[in-house]
Amino acid sequence: MKATLLVSLMLTVAALIGSATPTLTGSFDGTIGMDTATGAMTLNTTITAEAAWDKAPTLGMTLTADELGEQTLATAVSLDALALSGSTTFDVSTSSFAAAAFSLSAPLLDAELTVSTVLEPGAVGAQLTLTATGASVIRSLTVGFNVDLYGRIQTTSCTLPFTCAEARFSLPLDNCDTTMDARISFDAAGFSELNLSTPHVGALPFAISLSSFLTFMADEKTITLSPSLNLENPDCFDFYAGLEWDTATHTLSELLFYGMGMRCALGEIQLRMLVALDPSVLALVKSPYRSLLGLVWPLASCCCGADGEASLVFFFGTDNLFDLEEIDAELSLPITEHLTLSLSVEAPMTGQPAFTLGWQWVVE
Repeated sequence: MKATLLVSLMLTVAALIGSATPTLTGSFDGTIGMDTATGAMTLNTTITAEAAWDKAPTLGMTLTADELGEQTLATAVSLDALALSGSTTFDVSTSSFAAAAFSLSAPLLDAELTVSTVLEPGAVGAQLTLTATGASVIRSLTVGFNVDLYGRIQTTSCTLPFTCAEARFSLPLDNCDTTMDARISFDAAGFSELNLSTPHVGALPFAISLSSFLTFMADEKTITLSPSLNLENPDCFDFYAGLEWDTATHTLSELLFYGMGMRCALGEIQLRMLVALDPSVLALVKSPYRSLLGLVWPLASCCCGADGEASLVFFFGTDNLFDLEEIDAELSLPITEHLTLSLSVEAPMTGQPAFTLGWQWVVE
């Protein structure tokens, strides 16, 4: 039903654009999940279609439905350097409009102008952004009306009051291998803040780089130094580390290791190991586990010449080296030239397994 609706909509647009036959591409992806412990079912689907004409715009549409009960229709039209995109979200459970967003981008001198609009029930907002595309000290200019700098609605109103503005600059520092970045912002009351920063000044000992941040506000000024560690990992190994920096005393006190990993190939099998030493800081492994061993290998398909893939992931706890707590398995196999099916299982040692069936249908 959804796929038919999307294709019908695209053919209608095609008729409006012209009689020439477009080149159609698209895909239909989805997953059906079942938790055997609770009996809960989840469904996620994404339908994508694109039509291209030789002498007309390229039109793309995507229809997404998720387990939260929301459906989103996204569209994109491009013609040379001009691009128009939009998305509309509906709450299926209440059969009501949830939100919509539209944007239009076009080149303007050595920059790109983007006009964005956001719609919510009882509210509207707009934003204008001019972004430099070439070498320029001024990197971007943004003005918001009833939205913040991230495009979020600020008040339930159908008017467009001025709410924010921002300008970003990048100043090359002569004889230095870095730049000074500047950002000045305003809100409805006037000046908000001025930020000056020099990111990642290199050439410090022990692979340490330093960033500095200076912030001026209407009633205060703050200076921040932020060191970071830039490790070059040896082949087949990954180390995850950081620095303990006391912002009050500006003292570098510790080198902290948050985890490590190993990756290698055993013939056609790809091996991956990860150990999280401090999951509260860096979650390398899904909670509540601390380490994993993963195996991935190709599967020869019985048809259409494309290979599939299988994987096994073993998750371990914290009590001892062999404290196996969960096994996840996934199988992905092409059935035809256009259709690929997948099946995944999450099987904890002390609970009920969860299954997910997925598919991907591609037309090229």
